[in-house]
Amino acid sequence: MWGLNMANTCAQAYLDSVFQLFAAWGVDFVKVDDIAAPTYRQAEVEGYRLAIQRSGRPMVLSLSPGPTPLASASHVQANAHMWRIVNDLWDNFSPRRPVRPTAQLGPAPSDRRLARP
Repeated sequence: MWGLNMANTCAQAYLDSVFQLFAAWGVDFVKVDDIAAPTYRQAEVEGYRLAIQRSGRPMVLSLSPGPTPLASASHVQANAHMWRIVNDLWDNFSPRRPVRPTAQLGPAPSDRRLARP
């Protein structure tokens, strides 16, 4: 995963500029993906919180994906409003039985029935 190198002062300046723009647009909810797992990036989370604070506009900060390590619970609680506790649920399950139509459709209506008078 890629992220910001918060040891570089330009990283915080970048986040501040992005969140100033979000504030000007009236954004009030931000979801930051790929920040909590597989490695919880503490400094980057703090950078997002600080950028929101400096923007002057209240915004909800949601961190994803999960599971966020329980050892980081107090830190994430102090710096974000929402965080994922589980990974993504994918819809790649296999059907247990074939799907059969429950009703037979009649013939399609003719163009005459759909035309405007």
